[in-house]
Amino acid sequence: MTLPGVTEIRTKLSAKKSQVESSGKELPWGDDPGGEPRRFRKSEGMRAYVTKQMILTGLVDPTVAYAIFEQAYKKERYAHVPREQYQLELARLMSEFSQLAAADPDNAWDPQARSAEEIATPGRSNRFVAFPYTRMMNSFIDVDQSAAVVLMSLGEARRRGVPPENFVFLHAHADVNEEPYRMLYRPDFTISPALRTIRQRLEETLGEPLSNIKHKELYSCFPVAVRHAALQLGVPFLHASDVCKTGGMQFHGGPGNNFSTHSIALMVEILRKDRGSKGLVTSNGGIFSRHSAGVYSTEPCNWVPRRADEDQATVDLWTVVFDAGNNPKRAIIIGTLAATSERFIAASAEASTIQALLERDAFGLPCSVQTTPEGRSTFQLHAQSRLTEKTHRPKRRGRLEERNISLGKKVMSSESLLEYPALFSGPMAGRPPIYQDELAMQYLELAKLYSTPHKQIKAHMFHFLYAGLQLHTDLRAQFGMSKGWEELNATALTFQERLKKDRASGQKPRKMS
Repeated sequence: MTLPGVTEIRTKLSAKKSQVESSGKELPWGDDPGGEPRRFRKSEGMRAYVTKQMILTGLVDPTVAYAIFEQAYKKERYAHVPREQYQLELARLMSEFSQLAAADPDNAWDPQARSAEEIATPGRSNRFVAFPYTRMMNSFIDVDQSAAVVLMSLGEARRRGVPPENFVFLHAHADVNEEPYRMLYRPDFTISPALRTIRQRLEETLGEPLSNIKHKELYSCFPVAVRHAALQLGVPFLHASDVCKTGGMQFHGGPGNNFSTHSIALMVEILRKDRGSKGLVTSNGGIFSRHSAGVYSTEPCNWVPRRADEDQATVDLWTVVFDAGNNPKRAIIIGTLAATSERFIAASAEASTIQALLERDAFGLPCSVQTTPEGRSTFQLHAQSRLTEKTHRPKRRGRLEERNISLGKKVMSSESLLEYPALFSGPMAGRPPIYQDELAMQYLELAKLYSTPHKQIKAHMFHFLYAGLQLHTDLRAQFGMSKGWEELNATALTFQERLKKDRASGQKPRKMS
């Protein structure tokens, strides 16, 4: 199949301007391509990642939104750098972009090398668009450009006689939406959980860090987009050529949503000349809202369907489907593989499994996944994965001992509750959750459920965590970034110190209900 992309904004705008100036009438250009329309999934468009207030204040324009992100980086990482010096550093990066575009005059829209001073200095042809960006730092979409990628199976390529030296293979790919999707709801403008997830997925598939990849083309609509992606993907760079080959959307040209097709096409040419090496291409849409990445090479790689006899996994989501007679028919789960953190879907018609799900929520429970020769995935809950709660009451009335949880034959005190797999398996394993409050709120519920009443607590770490999470929402992000017992214990001590200050100032923790 052929994946083409065409942008004719330059011609259309020029023609319209010329026609209107000469006759005062709009051009009779229509949007009807003729023929039978194909049905596509309706997109929410801009409404998906903006709010009403953003529209009213003008923050929907990417030139404004990305300037805000640039200021976030200035505040968070470069607050000590004088404004003029920071502006010049951005211009130096863009100057190197222009030199890359100048080296490829056949494809670049503006193949002219420009100095950092020229790019940084505002003027009639290089005004400020949204501080700190001058016009030459912005993506230039007023272009006529097209690119296409031909995609086919290896067998089809051989059948059509494509020379083997032209083969370029996809080694890994990932597509992740940012969460929260809307810009204003993100807790930190300089952190992208989506890009970090992409990094993890690609590195797991490749078996090596992305920094080892020789050729890189990071999406370049604005200076902050390149630096943001490089930081989140673990790809440090000293020069533009380390993360860009086209010259960027400023000087190569930024044809609407088709720029990444140009990036892939150029990467194919580079890899054909440097056989055996790998190339990384990224893309982003919205306001850092959608991210995609692919790794390519002239060397083939194995895409083997998963056919493992048994994989250990964790249940993330589940449901039970009933028939017309209100009888449970089958259970369906979405889970995460323990070995690779891959997401999967599986079903089971086993009566005991269905009954176990109907008796108790299965969120976070361990299970085994099997794949049949036909490709159907089935699952089975572990025999010792059914939680039962035991509350011990001593003879003395009015007091409760610390609650214990029985996990199969293993009895866990609430002090060791953090080792329970529901907290650190699946999407929680080894990385912060996509939404930082997610882990904090899960733990908050467990702390509330498995701790003694607040009046009976004496220097109990759950008390500090629970009260701290309720009183100090700014600490939830810190808690959500914790990756294991040691970090969580340190966070609990932080809460303890904060609560001591609360008591000293007369502020009391809320009671646990």
